[in-house]
Parts: sequence; structure tokens; C-alpha cells
Amino acid sequence: MGKTIMSPHHTTKTAAIALFSVAALYAQTPGSAADSAGLLPMDSAMSRPSAPESEPPKAEAQPVYPEPPTRPFSLFDYGEIISFGVSVDYLYYKEEIDISDEIQSFKDYFGRPPQIQGAPKSTEYGFLIGLHLGGQFYSLENKLWARPEVTALLGFGNTYDGSLQSQLLINGNGDTVGLEYDPYKFNKNNFFVHAGCEVGYTFSNPVAPFALYSGLDFKLWYRNLIDNQGLLYYSTNIANSETYYWLGLPLGVLLTCPVSPKLVLGLDANATFMLTGNMGVTMTSSDGTPINFPNVTLGNRTSLNIALFMEKLLNEQLSIKFSPYLSWYGFGKSNTETASAGSASETFYEPPSSSYLFGATLIWEVLKKRFY
Repeated sequence: MGKTIMSPHHTTKTAAIALFSVAALYAQTPGSAADSAGLLPMDSAMSRPSAPESEPPKAEAQPVYPEPPTRPFSLFDYGEIISFGVSVDYLYYKEEIDISDEIQSFKDYFGRPPQIQGAPKSTEYGFLIGLHLGGQFYSLENKLWARPEVTALLGFGNTYDGSLQSQLLINGNGDTVGLEYDPYKFNKNNFFVHAGCEVGYTFSNPVAPFALYSGLDFKLWYRNLIDNQGLLYYSTNIANSETYYWLGLPLGVLLTCPVSPKLVLGLDANATFMLTGNMGVTMTSSDGTPINFPNVTLGNRTSLNIALFMEKLLNEQLSIKFSPYLSWYGFGKSNTETASAGSASETFYEPPSSSYLFGATLIWEVLKKRFY
């Protein structure tokens, strides 16, 4: 009495609970017999936490550079430019002949002013063909640059239109009454060399970059005064040749106006201050005796040069430039020297003169080391 008797069903239920409790304990113990014997259900075995796997290495981050800004093409975009081209030019040269000394000498000797027959003059004109080679090199963050250039100009068949040296004018009675200047005209050749190097600094702005520059400018003019037919009339007192060479200091401005990414318009203008210059003469007398002409020093004058240009970008390495230009230069009166041949001698000087040179240049430019 008072003792509880468990039913068979209750006993079976209690035994089952105990069995599952033991199985759960074995499942929580790594390496247990239940695990080894495969006693755990499949889903229980898969749900066990596993050892963490190592993560795959991440790719190294690459630096990202900003795209270059879209901007118009400009001459100032490149660190090195090599240029070569050709030109067609026209020369007009005129000496400013002053005969006041001859008139005074005539008055002093004859006691009266002379009659003047003919016009004293010395002019030249004609076309030239030019060959150009140059470059432009930048440094200091594309601001400071140097521009060496050399140009050779050849003139074939240019016209000398002048007069002979003065002769005494004698009337029908045999009296000396004045001075006579006979015209003298023939075809001849010319050769010019223009060389120099300019150094400039660029001031950038988005609308019209510009640069100021200076440097040294050297020019040479070989003026052949022999007729193209191979004739030289010694009685004319015309020299065989004259050679002029002078050195100048240019001060200029270079202005560019980018119109589109592939087209630039611009202006290049300077005043060149002549520093020094000389002229040499070669001449032979009618009997073949060389006449000694010492070099004379030319008077200094300032020259003016202006060029417009249009440059078209053909590709990333090549552009083409068309440039019409106008140059004016001249010399002042030289000092007086004495020419001699044997025992004879005579004083001479180079009169002041002006030259006008205008034409157009077509230049190809090889563009290198672009900064933008």
C-alpha cells in the first residue's frame, strides 16, 4: 500500500528518454564513440561547427589617375618641337643715296652748282626661296623655353636697278657743266642666312596664352653684283660682291589663341635692336688688279618683324603651320674708309639703306614630350 507500481508503458518511455540523453551527450563530445560509430543523425553531424577556413588574398588596390582634362591644343603643350619647312619670299632693297658731298665738291672746284642728269639710285628686288630648320624646347614646368632657328634664302635672277657712279657732264662746247648718273640694270643672285636663338617665358591663361622673349639674332647677306651672263663692266665702278653681316637683340611677344582642340591661331612680333654690323667689298680694276677695300662698320638701326600663323594638328606627333610675315630692316650710314689699288686710293662709305622682306612659310612640326 502506498507503493506506486509503474506501468510497462511508463517504463519504456523512461528508458527511451535516458537513451536519447546519452546519445546527445556523446554528440557534444568531439571524438566520442557515438561520433566514431556514426550514431548521430546526418543532419546533426553536418550542423557541427567546423574550423574556420582562411580567406582568399585580396587583390592589391591599383592607383586611379584622373583623366587629363579636355582642353584645346596649344603650342605650349609640348616639351620639344622640331620644325622644318620652306618659304617663298620677296625682297625689295633701296639705298638712300646722298649726293650733297659731290655737289659741294663740284661747286668748290668749278665755282658754280652742277647740272644733274639722271637719277642716282641703287635698288634690288626679286623672289627668294627659303629653307627653314628650327626647334622649341621647354623646361621649368613648361614655362621657360628656348627657340633656335636657322633659315637660308636663295635668290636667283634678282634685279639690280641702279645707276653708275657719277661722271662729269660735258656740253657740246666741251665745257664741264654738271654731274651725270647713267642707269644700270642687270640680273644677279643673292644669298641670305638668318640664324638665332630666343629664350622666352610663357604666361598661361585659358583664352590666349602668351610669351615674352629675347635672345640673339645673326644675319648675313651675300650680295653678288656680277651679271648672270658672267659679265662685269669694270668701267661702271660696280663691285664684284658685297657681304653684309650684323648682330641684333630681339624683344618680342608670342601670342596664341586656341580655336579648337586641333587648331591654333597666333601672332609673333618683335623689334630687333642692331648691336653691330659690318660690310665688306670685293672689287677688281679693269686690268684685273684687286682693289683693297677695308671693312666698314654699318650704322645701327632697329628692325621690325611681324608674323601671323595658323597651326593645324594632324596627329599627336605632327602639326603643320602656315605663316605669312613681313620684315623691315636697314643700316645707317657707315664710317668712311680708304680703298686702294697700287698707288691710287679713294675714300668710300656705305650709304644708309632699307630692306623689305615679306612672304609666307609652310612648316611641319614634329611634336614630342606632351605635357597635357
